[in-house]
Amino acid sequence: MNKKLYFIVLLSPNLAFANIINTCAGELMPVIEDKYKIICANTLGIIPDSGNDISDVLQDAITKASLLGVGIYLPSGSYLPSGSYIINKDLNLKKSTSLVGSPTGQTHLQSNTESGVLIGDITYSNEVSNVLIENLILDNITLEFYGRKWGNKIRYNALVNSKKRSGQLFISHYPYEVIGNVFMRGETYPGLGLTTYKNTNTLIQGNYLGSPNEFANATGYIDKKTTALVTKLQEMVTNGDINIDGNQGNFITGWVAPDGLKNVTFKGNYFSGNTLSKLYNPQTGAFDLNRDHNVYIKQYQDVNVIQNYFSGWPKDASGHLKFRNAEGLTFAANYLNSISFNARPYDNSPSMFMNKTYVFNNVVNNGQINFWQNFTDEAPLKQIAVTDFLVFDNLLTNTTAAEKNCAISSTYRNTSQQFFESQNYYDSGELITACYFKRISKKEVKDKLPIEKRAYLNIQAIIPGSANQQPKTK
Repeated sequence: MNKKLYFIVLLSPNLAFANIINTCAGELMPVIEDKYKIICANTLGIIPDSGNDISDVLQDAITKASLLGVGIYLPSGSYLPSGSYIINKDLNLKKSTSLVGSPTGQTHLQSNTESGVLIGDITYSNEVSNVLIENLILDNITLEFYGRKWGNKIRYNALVNSKKRSGQLFISHYPYEVIGNVFMRGETYPGLGLTTYKNTNTLIQGNYLGSPNEFANATGYIDKKTTALVTKLQEMVTNGDINIDGNQGNFITGWVAPDGLKNVTFKGNYFSGNTLSKLYNPQTGAFDLNRDHNVYIKQYQDVNVIQNYFSGWPKDASGHLKFRNAEGLTFAANYLNSISFNARPYDNSPSMFMNKTYVFNNVVNNGQINFWQNFTDEAPLKQIAVTDFLVFDNLLTNTTAAEKNCAISSTYRNTSQQFFESQNYYDSGELITACYFKRISKKEVKDKLPIEKRAYLNIQAIIPGSANQQPKTK
């Protein structure tokens, strides 16, 4: 940024930057939403490829930028396609302090510490609002936001080589947009992917979790910007700028939400780990780290899981997609590859119910759709209350003979008699006979579906490796 424009910032911090064309270290700065104003890192004394730890300099710059109500643009460098910034201390973001990298080059933030560092703020009472994190390649760096944080968007970042086992991205309490990010964990970097806690009105869309050799399979789930981001990573590997091998599916859990989600949409994401029963544990040097589901969410209210791809994880109790003790799940038009849907409420939760669960228009390849609970209802002393558990218009493909035994099932342990199914088929054209479900007509099942959910009835699963939706076969 030139000095003339910098002085304008000082005099008029509310200036609409989106209408100003400017360069930073030879790069054209991106045009972004007006409320996420940015200035060039060079004007604050931050230069890429210095080879030094810039944590203190960048933290000071964040403080100064916050006083101006602006964030910081970190260029990839004037002469190199990859601009590297070494950060070996946690960075605490403040109000309006966006961090934006190059949309065309490679803004590489890396930590050389044994434990990794975080960018964000984990003190509940600290306000961190109107922050955009975009176009960053975060190498052994996690993003973590807890508490009073709102108006924040996290888009098109790559999170790799994370030595922390906790979530590579952790968000809580307030609305967020999490769009187009890439999550990868190599064999020696096992841990969680995305963690959400008590979020409301949050959109999680078009993110990619898994190994680079599966990326061609994700066509139709991710957009051009995420595709470009993976291309950047591949170029950096080729140039020796970053260490990422072909095995990047070493996730304990892909998405975990332990409590309190409300009005959240998880749409068009591609989540595929590996199928190891146990992951390599760097602390013991053995494969003794337990898996804990591709998706594991519980105690939520009104969550929409729409048109995603799910695969990986072992086909045992540690795998599957797990939904627990909650109300209002719409699970529609997803493609499950060698993985199953499991609603599994337990008696150790304050939410002793599994209400309003709608499972339809999914393609389940080599898997099942099940409900199970860990005890038999003892009304009125103890029971899992269930209303309108609807399973309809699902297609099960390549189902093994063993899995055809109750391929769609609930359990005698639940006495609600609120499990309804309609028109679920195998790929052979055979109608599926569900266990412990009541078969009702298509009209009856649609009548039970809330009006606001009926818009999803015409959405179909996406064929992996294609931009096309799966055609109806039933």
